[in-house]
Amino acid sequence: MELFADLHVHLGSALGRPVKISASRQLTLEGICRTAGAHKGLGVVGLVDALTTGGLQELGAAVADGRLRELPGGGFGTRDGLVLLSGIEVELVVSGRRVHFVAFVPDLGSSRRLAARLARHITNPWLSSQQARGLDPGGLLEAVWASGGLLWPAHAFTPHRGLLGAAVRRISAPVPEGLGQEVAVALAAVELGLSADTDMADRLSELGPHTFVSNSDAHSLGTLGREANLVRLEGPADFEGVAGALARRGRAGVLLNVGLDPRLGKYHRTVCLACVTQASAPPPVLTCPTCGSARVVTGVLDRLTAIADRAEPMHPPYRPPYRAQVPLAFLPGVGPVTQEHLRTQVGPELHVLHRAPREDLERAAGPRIAELILQARDGRLELAAGGGGRYGQVRG
Repeated sequence: MELFADLHVHLGSALGRPVKISASRQLTLEGICRTAGAHKGLGVVGLVDALTTGGLQELGAAVADGRLRELPGGGFGTRDGLVLLSGIEVELVVSGRRVHFVAFVPDLGSSRRLAARLARHITNPWLSSQQARGLDPGGLLEAVWASGGLLWPAHAFTPHRGLLGAAVRRISAPVPEGLGQEVAVALAAVELGLSADTDMADRLSELGPHTFVSNSDAHSLGTLGREANLVRLEGPADFEGVAGALARRGRAGVLLNVGLDPRLGKYHRTVCLACVTQASAPPPVLTCPTCGSARVVTGVLDRLTAIADRAEPMHPPYRPPYRAQVPLAFLPGVGPVTQEHLRTQVGPELHVLHRAPREDLERAAGPRIAELILQARDGRLELAAGGGGRYGQVRG
């Protein structure tokens, strides 16, 4: 079985109360179930706020009233076949910097156990992405494993809360900085995050053994599936199936990483906080070339170039390709009405972006929009790079 999975999706609200403060209030459990499959083409969604107080209550209520069913291999199935995984995003302090990890566990029982364990360290378990005080990566790994779960660093290369973007230069060195060798080896995956792709990440030799995942970190229904993974499962679509794909068991694995062209990511290049200049010189740019200030938001490309131990990427044989995509919302002239026409007449967004033939696109949106989508698919669009928290743009 092959399907698309987005394994980092937030809840904007639960039980009518905010969960992820910066996320849309439309990003609810119900909204995700309604949108992820039919609109976006996803088969699996990882909810990183399912273990918050409200998220866990909503998940339990949905199982109790039959809207969701617990799957034998873990995870939760909707009536139309979407699979949800129950997880949490946790902030730890590593090498003096705040870093985000995501963890997933199989079922309601393990969700409740891990939530209770983490509640000892979290001041407000109602809210998303809270800091777990007094817990180090080894302690988090032990808690996740005790619940039968999976753990990996979220958006590993971003300057804010990214393990390799903020805290450490290596994760698998003989003595990893603040991480611990046991944790470095045990990570179920490494999340590429915004502004990085496989070619960039595989310039770090120690990442070779790790499976890469490309997830949206969705803060709205519209950004669901903006990044995703095409995974092959050996058995049913459930928690164990996804775990097997990440571990590359048998023929299971990640077949394709799909995500923004890194230049469209909002942290691709360094931006100066003093004079708001964005780097255009060859990387690495770690201080402002215009005013000389060291007060910069370091770009992912610049950071990776600075810490890479390879001039060129070396992909292990099991590394899948990375397919850069330009979401419909990034394309000039493709507004909500056109997106709806494409969805209803052609199919979910992932199908429109990567598989739909020209004639179907032209019938739904006209020749100009069809050509834009095909240019994006083939990497022929001219892009302006993002940085400093602002997304890149399609020129023209």
